[in-house]
Amino acid sequence: PLMVNEKPVLTVLSGPAAGILGAKWIGDLADSNNLITFDVGGTSADIGIITGGRYEMANARETEIAGYPLMVPQIDIHTIGAGGGSVAYKDAGGAFKVGPRSAGAVPGPACYSRGGTEPTLTDANVVLGRLVPDNFLGGEMSLDAEASMVAVSNLAKELDLSVEECAEGIITIANANMANAVSSRTVQKGIDPREYALVAFGGGGSMQAAEVAGMLKIGKVLVPPYPGLLSAMGLLVSDLKYDTSRTEFQTNVDTDVSKINKDFQNMEDELMGQLTKDGVKKEDAIFSRVGDLRYVGQGYELGV
Repeated sequence: PLMVNEKPVLTVLSGPAAGILGAKWIGDLADSNNLITFDVGGTSADIGIITGGRYEMANARETEIAGYPLMVPQIDIHTIGAGGGSVAYKDAGGAFKVGPRSAGAVPGPACYSRGGTEPTLTDANVVLGRLVPDNFLGGEMSLDAEASMVAVSNLAKELDLSVEECAEGIITIANANMANAVSSRTVQKGIDPREYALVAFGGGGSMQAAEVAGMLKIGKVLVPPYPGLLSAMGLLVSDLKYDTSRTEFQTNVDTDVSKINKDFQNMEDELMGQLTKDGVKKEDAIFSRVGDLRYVGQGYELGV
């Protein structure tokens, strides 16, 4: 609590980050070290990469939220506007689109009976029978299948499609958007997704995972027993970890190694002080030293 009070910025995106930690735990149990994490909720899909049991870290200089720079170490998470509440529509040019606009939790999908009338990805799954109206949330909530049918039918008429074709189209477009997001974090960075397992979680991850995996030629999909709770589980199974950083202006021609080591030691002392407050013994603490370095004239850093 003390650390959160002092540095609340460190809690930004902590939920999605915890999901990646939970996915790593699932991967360890399944003996899979290369993972693509696929966290789908109502408004967004969060993508993360774990290679050789280690998750990717974002460059602190590139971290931001809502356009505001954060400048703190973070797990690298790529988010797109695609989820169960993503709205399907015909745009001004006549194209069939899904998202990024979402119906959210309120009014939510039409089937939620909370005032929503626009067709969403969840409504498409209801129309095609992929969600059982009387057994939603383990039977704690029922869905209005007729409302989903009406919402999808209205869009189907605009697009001159049958209701089933329209529902299938909504799902296919949403899955293609998600697959493209995964591709941007893998193929476009020289990573072959076929060598990875897809870990599906969140409220909607398991609904879409098989088709997304098929689009990417991924042969293995891992779905935890309670996918909607994996982010919370990630917090419980992860180690206590803190990050801190310092800026050094030096070149390889005139490097002051003693200054660098002194700064590293000061950071370790700072972190050990925090760990001590948390009840961690010094012999149980592990420190990793990492440098984000760049060549002269280079506009970005490389982790070393």
